[in-house]
Amino acid sequence: MGCKIVGHGKALPELIVSNDDMAKIVDTSDEWIVERTGIHNRRIALEETTTSLGTDAARNALADAGLAADDDPLPLPAKILRPRRHGGRDQGLTFPTFGRKEA
Repeated sequence: MGCKIVGHGKALPELIVSNDDMAKIVDTSDEWIVERTGIHNRRIALEETTTSLGTDAARNALADAGLAADDDPLPLPAKILRPRRHGGRDQGLTFPTFGRKEA
């Protein structure tokens, strides 16, 4: 018996803050931020927690795999961050679901 990835899911905070939004708060501009970091916007968690994001990601992974919560998958959570030059990180959680399904 082997294992394989049968689905994956992710969840992101709802609030998106653009560089133009940042420029209203601090002395900067979209061009300045993009030129130095490549970042165009970021997601900010206000109400969301790592637990709520992880739960949403798990639900999305199960749905992607066509599984129900009471099926027999072996979920393996993993936080995935996109590499950036200056620390601008994705705050999303990716939750791959591994299941014991016949090929």
